[in-house]
Amino acid sequence: MIHRIAIATSDGKMVNEHFGHAKRFIIVDLSDEGSYFVSDVRECINACGSDDVNDRMNTVIDKIKDCEAVAVCRIGSSAIMRLKEKGIKAYVNPGFIEDVLKEYLENFIRR
Repeated sequence: MIHRIAIATSDGKMVNEHFGHAKRFIIVDLSDEGSYFVSDVRECINACGSDDVNDRMNTVIDKIKDCEAVAVCRIGSSAIMRLKEKGIKAYVNPGFIEDVLKEYLENFIRR
């Protein structure tokens, strides 16, 4: 099975962005065996901003709506609830993307 994960990253190497501050997400297709490849890079506005935060949040969530989870270094409780309503897990785990994906498999898939 393939698991599509959005990664909040500023450098393409680390999960190092707060969900509300991320301006792009790397989309990774992860197999049950642990292999993965980058299937897309999605640019977006940051969810936190000076104008209507609800509209901004909806815009960002819409960009990753085909993902089962989003890996971030931090995220607020309101964003977690909004993602959950759309069936997207918020996975808080800063670190190297490869390590975070391995831990995601261990914590959510191979349990």
